[in-house]
Amino acid sequence: MRILVTGSRDWLDPRAVWAQLDAAAAEFGHDGLVVSDGECPTGADAHSKAWALAHRHLGVVHDPHPADWDSCGWNCPPRQHRRRKQPGDVHHPGMLEDYCPTAGPRRNARLVALRPRAVRCLAFPLGRSAGTRGCMALARAAGIPVKEIAP
Repeated sequence: MRILVTGSRDWLDPRAVWAQLDAAAAEFGHDGLVVSDGECPTGADAHSKAWALAHRHLGVVHDPHPADWDSCGWNCPPRQHRRRKQPGDVHHPGMLEDYCPTAGPRRNARLVALRPRAVRCLAFPLGRSAGTRGCMALARAAGIPVKEIAP
């Protein structure tokens, strides 16, 4: 069973993420549970990774899908659209000094399209959380039940 986790990079409360993953594991079982996330080094992705790694001895698998911030997609506009990284930016890892802002949405589409399909999307948005809310919309459109967790 695959659980898709999406959430704000600023989500600070690991207990909320762990509680939701504990509930999913209680429902679907630990052995063979695959936790797929976007591998952001902070926020909800970091908490889901920590949970999955802490439970790997029970058969849980962490399935990270980081965005390729260095590359542009085939449908990126021909005009200049890349953004310069700010000093200390850990949210857009890569070799270049700038990044493609469509990398996150492209990654989210790949997450939703994974097979076997996720049985649930656990979402941890904060405020506008455009990337998280976009992933939630894609999951719903794909028929994946979305559980939105408020802070």
